[in-house]
Amino acid sequence: LQCHKRGPAKWQRLEKYFETRLEDLVISWPSQEKISLQLPSNGTKKGGLYTIDGEGKNFFKIIDQVYGFTANWAPDGQKFIFSSTDEKGGNLTFTFYQLKGQEQKILKSTTLPEKCVWSQNSRYLFCAVPQQISAYAVWPDDYKKRVLSTEDDFYKIDTLTDERTRLAASKTEKAFDAKDLFLSLDEDYLFFINQRDGLLYSLEL
Repeated sequence: LQCHKRGPAKWQRLEKYFETRLEDLVISWPSQEKISLQLPSNGTKKGGLYTIDGEGKNFFKIIDQVYGFTANWAPDGQKFIFSSTDEKGGNLTFTFYQLKGQEQKILKSTTLPEKCVWSQNSRYLFCAVPQQISAYAVWPDDYKKRVLSTEDDFYKIDTLTDERTRLAASKTEKAFDAKDLFLSLDEDYLFFINQRDGLLYSLEL
């Protein structure tokens, strides 16, 4: 992992920040003090999640050797949600993980982390939840390749209690396969792209 340092007018130098043999890492910054390294995965390949501190030291393995793994960090950088499958990409599971105490629990709703957005206080999730999870699909591969599409209902999920509130539902006359979810600043509207028509929609909360 290498980082550029930018000078007043141009890129000045390249410094080695952290060295690893892991390939194709997805890098994100869940907090100023923490860098997240996500090892890509699919339904037949194991992945995991690692972190290093802001100085490129203290490498931590949080989760490793998980099939169908993708993750979505909360704004506070202390918790995240992740998906997992069996070795054939089936039995999709949706799990909440808190770093303190390494607490994790499987949530009632089954969806992909990419179909969720966190509230600013890092407690609530707003998720597009498929009405049906195909037992014959390889997750998340078939979904990402657009081999299959989902019809989603929208839920607000309390990650502390796993209490769910349904906000809206796909109907026969208008079905939604939501991606790229985000909230308005006041968290009174949920926005998303419907993959079925490529249009932007909003949902009043």
